[in-house]
Amino acid sequence: MKKYYALALGGLLTISCGISAVTLTEAEVKKLKIQANDLLSGLVSGHNLAFGKDNLYKGTLDLGMWDKNISNMEAFVTKIINENTNFVGMKDSTLVNARDKIKKANVDLANTIKVTRAVLNSPANLNQQIAALKRIETEMLAVQKSLSTPMTPVQKDEARKLLNSAAMFIETTAKAAIRHTTLK
Repeated sequence: MKKYYALALGGLLTISCGISAVTLTEAEVKKLKIQANDLLSGLVSGHNLAFGKDNLYKGTLDLGMWDKNISNMEAFVTKIINENTNFVGMKDSTLVNARDKIKKANVDLANTIKVTRAVLNSPANLNQQIAALKRIETEMLAVQKSLSTPMTPVQKDEARKLLNSAAMFIETTAKAAIRHTTLK
C-alpha cells in the first residue's frame, strides 16, 4: 500500500512539475506576444512581397523574405512545441502536424507556381498544376480548421495563431494562383 501511495505521489509531483514548467510571468507573456506579433508582421510583409501581385505568373517570385519569415516562424513554433510537452514527454500533435503540413505546402506552392508558369500554354500540364494547387488549398483549409480552437498554455496558443495565419496565407495564394491561370 505504501508503494502505491509513493507512486501516486510521485505521479502527482511529476504532473505538477510539468504544469509549473509552462507557467509564465506577465513580462514573459508580454515578450512572447511581442515576438509572435513581430513574426506575424514579417509573414505579412514577406507574403505581400512574394505573392502580392496582379498575376503570379508574370515576373519572378521574390521568396527571400517570405522563406526567411516562414523559417523564423517554424523555429519559434518548434521551440514552443519542444518546451510544452505533456508529463510523459509527448508533443502536441495538432501543432506538430500543422507545422509539418505548412512546411511541405509552402515548398509545394512555390514549386507549383514556378512549374505552372512554364506550362501555361499546355492545357494537359496546366490541369495537373491546377490540381496540385487545389490540393494545397484544401490541405491548408484543413490545417486552419484543426487550429480553430484556442489552446492553453498561452505559448501554444501563440504558436497556433501563427500556424493558422501561415496556413491562411498559403491557402489564399494557392487560390489566387488557380485564378491567375486564366489571365495568361
